[in-house]
Amino acid sequence: MTNRAYVNGANFERRIKAKLEADGYTCFRTAGSHTPCDLVAVLPAAVLGSAMPASHVLFVQAKGGQKSMTRKAVAEFRDYALAHGARPLLVERGMKYRWLDEEADA
Repeated sequence: MTNRAYVNGANFERRIKAKLEADGYTCFRTAGSHTPCDLVAVLPAAVLGSAMPASHVLFVQAKGGQKSMTRKAVAEFRDYALAHGARPLLVERGMKYRWLDEEADA
């Protein structure tokens, strides 16, 4: 028997991955790893241009279901990504992007 919630979540992550790859990112799904992020996306320097750092890294958390992240979980994810030099991105149901480093109090 297939866990429908897992399948839906994995498909949502794959859609996000495809979108980021279309935007020039190289993406890695961290499925089953129990890490704080669902995807890691890297934008190569060749795409960024010479005025930018060597690469641009995103840590992505996908929430496509009915449940949303608590304020505490959002803050922990944001802090984790920033501590690792990555930009935190929360993608919610309907492919709504929330750049957590731009929010004063997530």
